Amino acid sequence: MVTLFRIIVCFLPLTFLAQDFKLGERKGFFQTAGAIYPVKSLNSSNQFLYLNGHSSYFIDNHFALRGDMWSKKTKSSSDTEKEFRTQLSMLYFFNIKRFSIYTGFGTSLATIRTPMLEKKQFMPTTSLILGSQFIVHDYFYFFLDTQLNMRKSVFSAQWFSTICVSGGLGLQLPTHKLLKSNFRSKV
Repeated sequence: MVTLFRIIVCFLPLTFLAQDFKLGERKGFFQTAGAIYPVKSLNSSNQFLYLNGHSSYFIDNHFALRGDMWSKKTKSSSDTEKEFRTQLSMLYFFNIKRFSIYTGFGTSLATIRTPMLEKKQFMPTTSLILGSQFIVHDYFYFFLDTQLNMRKSVFSAQWFSTICVSGGLGLQLPTHKLLKSNFRSKV
């Protein structure tokens, strides 16, 4: 209970600073975050982790382009598959002041290596994305992100599907505000 009180006392001033955030305004924001995604395979009992870094740019108050880099980290020595993915996604945001729920679709190219294959394999992957954000300040936001990833298996014609979930604190830059202040200072 004391820990919860300390967390509230630490973050409450940040929410007051963010009170001037306009109603649903997102255009021109650049967001970036890193996270660890625990993964559950839907086709097997394998469990592993993805290290992820992602960046988004809001082209509109509701649409954002997002790029992700994924790296697979296994929990067991029996899983020797190494995977690295680069993903591009389009997200749609439902904004309610500083809170957003988003959904989107992503496509990526995975580079997969295993000791059983002579050379690395390139596999296209599709992702369905669902998440939420809460902006606590002009420069910080909390996020919760869920992705359903689907690709063909390296060893057979079956689909390999995973669900990964993560959350955390991200950094955002209101580039439209930065550009306006730089423009005014030069005039």
